Amino acid sequence: MSVFDSLQIEASRFLLAIRELLTSTFSDDLGVSLKNQTFLSSFDEIWPNRVWFSAFLAVLVPYMFLRIVIVTCSRSGQRRRSTSWGGDTIENIHRRRCNMEAARWFRQAEYDLTAARRDAAEEGHAFEWACFKCRQAVEKAVRSVLLMQRQRTVALSDTSDLHALAIASQDRDIIRTSLHVLTVTGSNERMLRPDSLSFPKVPRDVYSQSNADTMLELTESLLDYTRNLYLAKL
Repeated sequence: MSVFDSLQIEASRFLLAIRELLTSTFSDDLGVSLKNQTFLSSFDEIWPNRVWFSAFLAVLVPYMFLRIVIVTCSRSGQRRRSTSWGGDTIENIHRRRCNMEAARWFRQAEYDLTAARRDAAEEGHAFEWACFKCRQAVEKAVRSVLLMQRQRTVALSDTSDLHALAIASQDRDIIRTSLHVLTVTGSNERMLRPDSLSFPKVPRDVYSQSNADTMLELTESLLDYTRNLYLAKL
């Protein structure tokens, strides 16, 4: 017996079972009517030859498979969207955590800027430290933007490459300001390590009041921009 013969037999049994169920469930009149229906009396009358049955299966099987895939994916997506913890969705929890972390980084950026102002204004004028702390403030502000953009992995990475962080934000104003900052300060080592400069210079000898004033202006501008455009939306 071929596969098609087996399928025909099983399909005939299925249709007959449905007819018997309907006959026993509904009224006698309906039952008699169902018994007299010629289209249910024989599977051979519905599928007179194997070719039509093959065509039917060729359409039905892919359709049912596609329906199963669509329904499964739809339910999976709904579960991901509706999965909650304490009555809140995972997406909302993740967004709030990123926003809270962004606010924390930005708060330290403001402290760094305050310390930079103090270094530039105090007697002795530690301009190299003012420039360094301004750069730190800018970097933290950029990281806070990345956190608000849900780029947590990049924002909390170990890199100190300010330009790379700014590029990741895809914000032209941030990128432009960061490039200006790098032009003024150079590398972090140049503001901290004597061996990054030609002998016998040290960082204190290299950075001037003009550098510090420029850095303070750039940092204040970037923090205001971040505060008004990003943090205001939290």
